Formats: sequence, structure tokens, C-alpha cells
Amino acid sequence: MRCAKMLMHAPAHRLKAELSLSDAQIKKIESRRDNFLNKRIDMRAKIDRLRIPLRKEIQQELPNEQRVLQLMRKTRGVHGRLQEERVKTLLGTARVLTPEQRSKLRKLCRQRAGKGFEKGRGWGRMHKVRGGKGLGPVRNSES
Repeated sequence: MRCAKMLMHAPAHRLKAELSLSDAQIKKIESRRDNFLNKRIDMRAKIDRLRIPLRKEIQQELPNEQRVLQLMRKTRGVHGRLQEERVKTLLGTARVLTPEQRSKLRKLCRQRAGKGFEKGRGWGRMHKVRGGKGLGPVRNSES
């Protein structure tokens, strides 16, 4: 689904207003989001815990190849399950919407492609040129 970011991250009131969602639909969507976010926290923590022994093994003078590969497979397995959960959540959330709402969502996403889902938000906001508005002039450290 092209609009995964909007479905997973837009505030509920925004989705409700833009897609004419019912309160029951909002409840289902928020429940799915919360469930996924809790799973994501657990899975990311598990990945981080697996990376510790992997890093230690790789830093050995002569790492055990089988152990390194085993730890890498475990890490990839958890990461793969995380991706599956993300897809299942998105597809399940899309099924909560009516065909008309899904069509409207696709249309909104095409209109906002590359703009973020809220005015003033998105990639451009954090990547401004140094010395831009509100930061004052760029000074040379030798001055």
C-alpha cells in the first residue's frame, strides 16, 4: 500500500476528517497501530540484544564463522518477522476502510507525494542550510 506512512502515523483525528472514518473504524485502526507498535518495540529490542554477541564475536582476533553466521541468521529472522508484522498491520488496517475510503486515501497520497502528511512536516524540515532563518549569520571560527 502506497500510503503506509499516513495510515500508521497520521493522528486519528486527521484520518477521521480526511477519510470520513467512523468512531468504530478509528478504534480498530488505533488498536492495530498500538498492537504493532508494542510488537515493534519488543522485536527491535530482541534485534539489539542479538547484535551484542555478534559484535563481540566479530571483534575477536579470529571470529568463529559458524557463530557469526548463526547470529546473523537469528537477527535477520527477527527483522523479517518485524517486516511481516508491519505488512499484516497495514493490510489489516486497509481492510477496515471501505473501498471509497481506500480510493480517497490513494488520491490524498498522490496529491501529497513527497510533501509529508502535515503542512511543514517531512524531510525538508530537518535538513535546512546552516545559517538559515532564525539561526543568525554563519560565523567563521577564526573571527
